[in-house]
Amino acid sequence: MSNFGLKNIIGIIVGIGIIVINVMNFINKEALMQNGLETTAIVTEISTRGKNRSISTKVYVKYTVDDVFYNNHLSIQNYGRYIGEEIAILYNPNNPNTITPRDRSIATDDTVSLAWSSGAGVILILLSISLGRNNVKKVKREWK
Repeated sequence: MSNFGLKNIIGIIVGIGIIVINVMNFINKEALMQNGLETTAIVTEISTRGKNRSISTKVYVKYTVDDVFYNNHLSIQNYGRYIGEEIAILYNPNNPNTITPRDRSIATDDTVSLAWSSGAGVILILLSISLGRNNVKKVKREWK
């Protein structure tokens, strides 16, 4: 096990961390969909960066909760969005900065995001294990 290597162990830990963080984010988003309070947000800015398939869009909104104004951004599809548009959102009553669109059809697909990023975590774990085993095999051959 000593030749398994610190890099391999770190790779496994980071891979597990990626998976855990993604699953926790997904669980928190689902809890917000179930328990969030509804309000209306107004689109204040639409920011798009990138080209072709790597386009990143942020839709900035403002909304009020208990007479307090909040500015935030949503992870939503930009198709047809416009400044001044009203969007129904859900917010966490314990932290009104945590928001999501009420309508799942305009939200970016969190399931796909979870699958891709968790898949990256799994690949990192498998690579770390595989490379660690190769190191152990090399050391065993050298001792023969």
